[in-house]
Amino acid sequence: MKQRILFFAAILFFAACKPKDKEANTGTNVITNMAGGDVTISGIITGLDSGYIELIHEELDGSKIDSVVLANSKFSYTTKLKEPTQYAIRIAGADEVEPLIFFADPGKVSITGAIDSLNKAVVKAGPTQDEYIIVNTSLNNIFKKADPYFQQFGDAREKGDEATIMRIQKYFDSLTAEANSYIVNYATGNKSSLVSATLLNANMGDASRAEATSKIFDGFAEPIKNSIPGRSLKLALDAIKSTSVGATATNFTQNDVNGKPVSLASFRGKYVLLDFWASWCAPCRAENPNVVKAYNAYKSKGFDILGVSLDEEKSLWLAAIKKDNLAWTHVCDFKGFDNEAANLYRVNAIPANYLLDREGKIIAINLTGPALEAKLKELMP
Repeated sequence: MKQRILFFAAILFFAACKPKDKEANTGTNVITNMAGGDVTISGIITGLDSGYIELIHEELDGSKIDSVVLANSKFSYTTKLKEPTQYAIRIAGADEVEPLIFFADPGKVSITGAIDSLNKAVVKAGPTQDEYIIVNTSLNNIFKKADPYFQQFGDAREKGDEATIMRIQKYFDSLTAEANSYIVNYATGNKSSLVSATLLNANMGDASRAEATSKIFDGFAEPIKNSIPGRSLKLALDAIKSTSVGATATNFTQNDVNGKPVSLASFRGKYVLLDFWASWCAPCRAENPNVVKAYNAYKSKGFDILGVSLDEEKSLWLAAIKKDNLAWTHVCDFKGFDNEAANLYRVNAIPANYLLDREGKIIAINLTGPALEAKLKELMP
């Protein structure tokens, strides 16, 4: 889960397949045929003589998984599609194998791959898959720029080399921005494309992107708005409204460092910073001195902080709290980026924070550096 903060967040799932036989192209005026119908997905996966594969696709109420028998390295599966659908194939019981992502139109889908490189399998399908390959190749041309730096980043984390960590993280952030720009441009130019809606939905992100995303969504053709990824995107946009400035912050309860339940609602009557962070997050640790400074300056005037950690290991969480002198309330459910509070607030990159007024309304988002203290000075002179 830590990869999501290091580089490309939700885009990584969309770009899991890495075909290399198409030239990058943003395309224009792509129109997806949204008709449903029967599809047969069949293929060969060498290196795995027997067992099960799992075919996964998304519905509005969550992921749907169908188990398909694999015998003599072959499988075949027939179903009825409501519309062209994005699938993931993974091998049951082999979590270390990166899944294959593809689109299925009604008709036939043929897959040829190997167990040790499933995500690079050759997929012969319909026009939606062809479009996906073009888009995916363009994104991977951006992603692969990060490849030479992964080992350096890992080594720097092991050594605690904060300067190198921050330098590489800044570069990763620039690639994320480049990928985001490509996504926005593609979706804006292809408003009748199911791939546009799927890509935009996967890269929805937090409230900072909601306004721009909403404008693109409003321009989508009606069949795309009414598709599964289109409706999922609309639900996400509606949910973000509940975590935007002016909304009342959604309450939640998690356990503190002593295992005692703490609710966000218990902070009513104070200005409170809801701060999402983690011990392993270099930008978070770099930001902590600014938060400490603001806390020490304004805690006597009615300011408090609730830190929500996206850690998975308690010992590392507690050590970071002590080392960084974070003398406020901290909670964690040790689920990483699946932290339930983070999901409520659609946090998929940290550091992230929400400043709440005394009535629990959100009055500012993602205040960093001197901006937090400046805002508190405005509120509590």
